[in-house]
Amino acid sequence: MTAGTGTGYALLCNREAPKRATVMVSHAWQENFEQFLITVEQSGVKGPFWICSFCIYQNEDIDAVTIQKQLGYNLSNGPFSTVLRQSDRMLVVITSSCDIYTRLWCVYEMFVAITLNVPVSLAAFNETTTSIGGSDAMYINAVLDSSGTSVLTKSAKCGNKSDEVMIQNEIKKQVGGFDLIDDTVFWVRIKALIDDLPNARQKTWCETTCSRPIGICSASNIVARQNAAIANAIYVWREAQGGRKKNSKRNPNNGANRVGTSTAPLAFMGERTVLPNSGSKDNFGYMELVQERIFSCGSFCN
Repeated sequence: MTAGTGTGYALLCNREAPKRATVMVSHAWQENFEQFLITVEQSGVKGPFWICSFCIYQNEDIDAVTIQKQLGYNLSNGPFSTVLRQSDRMLVVITSSCDIYTRLWCVYEMFVAITLNVPVSLAAFNETTTSIGGSDAMYINAVLDSSGTSVLTKSAKCGNKSDEVMIQNEIKKQVGGFDLIDDTVFWVRIKALIDDLPNARQKTWCETTCSRPIGICSASNIVARQNAAIANAIYVWREAQGGRKKNSKRNPNNGANRVGTSTAPLAFMGERTVLPNSGSKDNFGYMELVQERIFSCGSFCN
């Protein structure tokens, strides 16, 4: 449909009245596309959306508008950063078909959004599967189920090797480097889980049996499952920071500018959030409260 036009699908469809995107969508190209569409639709977020597969010309049949030329060689002036500067929020789509935390474009986009003070929200693919519609029902929530997944930006990949090298080089210029990106993504996930606690109570009535990360439980335990997901997310973050400290002791010269071993600044950490039933707390303050509250609930993180 778009071949030979030099125009992305979104602009081709809206050429008579081009739309200004207000939501940038970050997602992994390796994921199941049907899961992606369902997740965006069920997120409740209203567009117009900027989705790279629809907005960037993909055909590679015109030399003047190859994908590489559209992306450019300066990430700060490329299409992703440009769109984020005019966006009201970023929506990160998490599905069960691909680990988004292993995709370099995705984790880097989250970091750029935070540095530009663009709110980042996570949208989970949800699915209830059952063979007979009864007690064997299994509830899948991609955000909860991936809460214990670690983040290691240094090992994240791009489908295009030149993109991978370009982003890696840009990250190396940052104070804090790969560790800073990791900590940013860890925090985005933890904050999203905490912010969703009120919704967990509302969802209780419509969910059947829940599975992972704390095993099968009844719908009445969805809040406990959400708490467990927060605990898992905090646990893997603390484990990652502990690993860095051990590594910096073995290699003292490798510790410079690392979050967890230095005072590399994160401006977004100063944002204020309300934790349910705890009043208003600064992020650093209520993180300690959350850890104390959740880790005392059981030994599921041991």
